[in-house]
Amino acid sequence: MNIHFDSRAIAVHALSFLVTSVCFGQSIPGSVHQWPPPPQEVTLKAVLHHDQVAQATVLGGGREAKPEEWPASYFGNGCTWTLIGPRVLLGARHCIADGGTVYLKRDPAGVIQDLYTGKCSVSFPKLEGDISADWALCALNEAVVGENIEYEVVDLKPSRISKSKPLHLAGYGCQKPGMPTDEKFREGFSTVNFLPGYYASRKNWIETHRAIDAAGGETGAYICEGDSGGAVYVMETNGRRFVVAVNSHRDAAGHGISFLSVISSEEAKAFIEDWRQKQAALGHVTAICGLDSNVQKCRD
Repeated sequence: MNIHFDSRAIAVHALSFLVTSVCFGQSIPGSVHQWPPPPQEVTLKAVLHHDQVAQATVLGGGREAKPEEWPASYFGNGCTWTLIGPRVLLGARHCIADGGTVYLKRDPAGVIQDLYTGKCSVSFPKLEGDISADWALCALNEAVVGENIEYEVVDLKPSRISKSKPLHLAGYGCQKPGMPTDEKFREGFSTVNFLPGYYASRKNWIETHRAIDAAGGETGAYICEGDSGGAVYVMETNGRRFVVAVNSHRDAAGHGISFLSVISSEEAKAFIEDWRQKQAALGHVTAICGLDSNVQKCRD
């Protein structure tokens, strides 16, 4: 179904947490509902050791992924997270309290002692009213290592994103909007509808939607409950992939529209730089793949 977006009022659902109303167009009038307090502690499990087999069938707009292809991805408490460096975890602001703690388990059963812990920071307080500034970074107590570990590579160049190139979404979301997650890690492409800056008051968002195939059917991925915070990728023809955003919101009407918070905006880059400076002052190592040279185990 072809959907016209300009000036159409629909609800936007913050995955797993919030419903808020916005109006489509170049400005978004109206009030924004506040998120309930996010959790202070979250325990995460690795996709790498998740018990699933990749399926060819499209499920909920995305395909079940091969766990071994996503060793830097984690899931817990209704959100998806991504390692972008040996000791750096990227997620969404509404998934963790500022100063909150994450626990990473990398064993298959997830029952042995926590191997890694980290303290998290969310985007600047001055951006609290902007739900498109939906970023969180966590500094882990030690480097996440392992035979099969590879960290995802970020790209902060705005030119990496274009309307001509679909974005690749990934996360532990549900099959249908409003349904609970079945804890399957899925991936799929989504067509870019609006680039960052289209919404005057939500300028950190990319808007994507499901595509229409030759037969008039809807294809492609959209984010759903459980996908919040998952990395959004640009996939290159040479097989490389780059993190360019995080999953933020979906439309509550279930039209397959996704809102993704870019990491290449001025606000995002300022948050990342400020976080790195504060971590450095504490003596923490926060090397990030794509921003720092000589980082070992970055995905090629």
